[in-house]
Amino acid sequence: LGLCPPKPNCVSTAEDLNDDSHFVPSWTYNPEERARNPVSQKEAMAELLDVVNNTDCDGFEVNIVTKLDDYLYVEYKDPRLGFIDDVEFFFEPGEFSRVAYRTAGRVESPNNAKTQRARIKTLRLALEKKKWKS
Repeated sequence: LGLCPPKPNCVSTAEDLNDDSHFVPSWTYNPEERARNPVSQKEAMAELLDVVNNTDCDGFEVNIVTKLDDYLYVEYKDPRLGFIDDVEFFFEPGEFSRVAYRTAGRVESPNNAKTQRARIKTLRLALEKKKWKS
């Protein structure tokens, strides 16, 4: 995933841990609570797709642009103003069952940073119902 530009309209797991304006922690789909019954990456992708498609993120319209085995690229469009935000999810290789992500607004606006963080929080809370953790 790409790094965020030096503007507040982006958050990413790829940023420096000390960058409070851009860094967010990655998610895991097989936390300790799921150790006895872990899900595969394919099952986790299905859970993520379900959440992306069925979770209301402030009325934004969802468009799945690219879906690969380990990568998902989604556009969120504001139906009122037409702004589009790009959100990427990457299933990191290895045994840790981690998902990295990046969300960025194409247009910089005063509330865009809040919108990006709010979307990620909304998705995270929905994924927690499926036993994901951050």
